[in-house]
Amino acid sequence: MSQPQIQTCVLKKGSKSLEVICKLGTVNKFREGKLGIDNVIVSEEIFKNHQKMERASEDEIADVVGTLRGLDAVKEILMKGEIALTTLERREKVEQKRKEILNFIHSYYSDPTNGLPIPITRLETAWESFRYVVDPFKAVEDQVIEVVDQMKGILPLKKNVITGDLQIPHKYLGQCQGIIKKYSDKGREKYDHQGLTVEIEVIPGNFDKLMQELSKVTSGEHQFSFTGGSKAPQPVNANEQQDKHGKKGQGNKRGGKK
Repeated sequence: MSQPQIQTCVLKKGSKSLEVICKLGTVNKFREGKLGIDNVIVSEEIFKNHQKMERASEDEIADVVGTLRGLDAVKEILMKGEIALTTLERREKVEQKRKEILNFIHSYYSDPTNGLPIPITRLETAWESFRYVVDPFKAVEDQVIEVVDQMKGILPLKKNVITGDLQIPHKYLGQCQGIIKKYSDKGREKYDHQGLTVEIEVIPGNFDKLMQELSKVTSGEHQFSFTGGSKAPQPVNANEQQDKHGKKGQGNKRGGKK
């Protein structure tokens, strides 16, 4: 049976959703400015459930896209909505995400018996020993945690981490706590008249992101003092970060750079 030549683009807000029927493979080209809207949509109708041919009411459209109406509402759905994938597209995205997960583990985890990265082929063989359903839309970092939990019973794995003391002035604590939690694991905390000093562990791939987001909030007034990390080889940018943070007292200079 041939694949259908249409797909839907769905924009959700809370429990409400709007759907537009599109020609297969055209939405991304529209977003890139390569196709006009007439070459993308099958009709200007906006549905709440296109399979049941249930059209969205004016109120339902307003709940999702506000005051936009007609083609403006359709364009909003096309630009911000989620594209329903064909079976083939989903299979390709799942495989791509699986490779990204394996590469992440290869880059940021090592064999604790020798400190070396684990070859991709060994990781693939270990993966075949358990069942894990890859979500093509879920962040790689979140899925890595779940995959590693299952791999640990098959392969010895140790996360490569940068460890250090992070200092945040009192006036920025409220804004920085969420950022720290997002990118690192916290250890001992100490509060004094200057602010908070907290021990953190962060994987090399998240270190730049942590420093950049903290810099936006503190304008460089935070400090990071490197205290250690895995002996396994790190990506180049991670090595550069460790070199620049290797001596206590230099963290403020690097941390404040935007």
